[in-house]
Amino acid sequence: MIDLHPQYVVDAKGDRTAVMLPVDEFRALLQELDMREDVAAYDRAKDEGGPTTSYDVLRRELGLTE
Repeated sequence: MIDLHPQYVVDAKGDRTAVMLPVDEFRALLQELDMREDVAAYDRAKDEGGPTTSYDVLRRELGLTE
């Protein structure tokens, strides 16, 4: 889990209207979201079934073998 240190922006009534985070924490959140989107896309593709190709075959087809 990402350890966050938010600072809140409040309006004249004291209601929270925005959040500020250190840039490194914001970037970590974006990276975590990106990874979760990748996992969700993988899960959807896996659930759809369809043809698959092994990693080794794909590497040969792309000319990535030595």
